[in-house]
Amino acid sequence: MYIIAGETEKAEQTADEIEKYLTRYPNFLLVHLNLGYLYARMKEFGKARIPLLRAIELGDYHARSFWHLGYSYQLDGEWLLAEMFYREANKRDPENPEWINGLNQMIDAQNKVRKLQVKEVDTN
Repeated sequence: MYIIAGETEKAEQTADEIEKYLTRYPNFLLVHLNLGYLYARMKEFGKARIPLLRAIELGDYHARSFWHLGYSYQLDGEWLLAEMFYREANKRDPENPEWINGLNQMIDAQNKVRKLQVKEVDTN
């Protein structure tokens, strides 16, 4: 909510409060999920990973969680991990074009890298 209003300082305070709450209730799936989504909305995808992975470990099955993880790995150039999470998002919600687009981007990126590697081997 704070992010939509452009109040990132309040969003950061909210994230800090949620993290404190998690120290008292470390197995509360929805709190991990909300913290991960909050970080994702703040465009802090690296920070979103830990709570999203923990939420999945606790039983989260939402495609959006997997998509956010895929996107976070894509930003870091971890294409195989990104592809894996995009595939999982697509498996859970196969009609969503966001998931399909993310997966296609990862496959295209990997194909480009493979082509460059082949060219490099051919020139050596």
